[in-house]
Amino acid sequence: RQSRAPRVLSFIAGTNILTLLATRGLPVRVVISERNDPARQQIGGPWEALRRRCYRWAEIVTANSAGAIAALRSYVPAARLALIPNGVESRDPSHQEHRGRVFLAVGRLSHQKGFDVLLEAFAKARVRCAGWQLTIVGDGEEGGNLRMLAAKLGVDPLVTWAGLVAEPDAYYRDASVFVLSSRHEGMPNALLEAMAASLPVIVTDALSEAAELVMRPGSGIVVRADDPVALAEAMCELAGNSQSRARMGAAAAAATSDRSVSSVLARWNDVLGLEVRPR
Repeated sequence: RQSRAPRVLSFIAGTNILTLLATRGLPVRVVISERNDPARQQIGGPWEALRRRCYRWAEIVTANSAGAIAALRSYVPAARLALIPNGVESRDPSHQEHRGRVFLAVGRLSHQKGFDVLLEAFAKARVRCAGWQLTIVGDGEEGGNLRMLAAKLGVDPLVTWAGLVAEPDAYYRDASVFVLSSRHEGMPNALLEAMAASLPVIVTDALSEAAELVMRPGSGIVVRADDPVALAEAMCELAGNSQSRARMGAAAAAATSDRSVSSVLARWNDVLGLEVRPR
């Protein structure tokens, strides 16, 4: 009320609910964004009930994956739903010979991201993937537990904990395989960035639309979620075949070529009712 803003934009379920409650009765255009698939992400009894009740109050509810839009249709009118994919800029890929023997993972160190599964998979794969290392870019509440798990599994000397990095492009350029072991996601920016950098990717089947983006152009491998054995097998498969990595990396870059940031921003301007004036 004090800001007198004509529009409010909110991200992530809990904040979306609080925003909708706070703006109830105010003369503002409220647009909210669901960043995960509600069919896969449970936010707790009372919050789940509030999400179903409050989301229909928004002018527009956006999501970044078709799976999330499908789940939202059960309690938000279809006319108020808008699919806005995450945008990514194209990147100059490194030549294959300049890439290190590195598996790369990027994301918040949380249970959702499945880094515990990734560490178990890496421990299983390290004999067949001799000379390969794992780099994890990110920070979060599970950091301490994950480091202890790496030590317990005997892989800590082979793991680089890069921490929170503002510009991770150098890591995309130096790695040879990107791994996304999440238990649930919408459409992760890190995945799109890795694909735009011509990295072959391994993702879990918990990411329905992301998995389709990977499988359709043949830009990587999809494995079962929470399955370190399957993940280890996929890691070894790509580690042992440089031709497959090069082919999948090229397909990955092509698959993200239509997701420019400018086109995505134009869709945000539309749902927010913003008129963009020429400079």
